[in-house]
Parts: sequence; structure tokens; C-alpha cells
Amino acid sequence: MQKYTVDSSYRQFYIADAGLDPDAPEDWSDLHVEQRFNALRNIVALCPEGDITARIICVPPSQSFRQESQQDFEVTTQITIETGQLAVYGWPRELLEEYLVNN
Repeated sequence: MQKYTVDSSYRQFYIADAGLDPDAPEDWSDLHVEQRFNALRNIVALCPEGDITARIICVPPSQSFRQESQQDFEVTTQITIETGQLAVYGWPRELLEEYLVNN
């Protein structure tokens, strides 16, 4: 399991398969807004309330994850990283960090 930190100053950021560079989700339902994210196969757009520092935890499909402590804001979702290149983008799609992950 790997952990990454990203600042959400613009109240929206993305985690995506950098090798595929998928388009961000554009169709937001009321449910997406309520749950604070919208995920497609190779990208997730997250929109936390206020300025937070997000901790991104990558868990392979074969492993489970247990939260160590209660968080003020938590999103659990999944995307497929086919190329092994995970990227974190700020708004508007500004590359913040890129990581190699095991498929």
C-alpha cells in the first residue's frame, strides 16, 4: 500500500491513469455532488469542501483497507490503472504528481 498527499486548494483534483490521459468526468448528477466525487474507469474527479490536504491511498484489488482513524472527509472509490502510471492533477488538469504503481 502506498500513500500520497495532494493539496486541494482549487476544491477539485483528479487521480488518473497518466499513460492513458483520460478525459475527466463531465456529467455530474446530484448523487455525484453529494458523494463529492465522480469516477470513470481510468479517472476520478474529487471535489472536497474547503481547503484540505488529501491523502491518497492505493490499495491493489487483492488487498483490503482499514482506516486507522476517523477522517473529516473520506471518499472510497476505485479506478483502473492499466499503464502503471498514476497521476494526480489539480484544476484545470495541471499535473501535480506522478507515480509508478504495480498493476
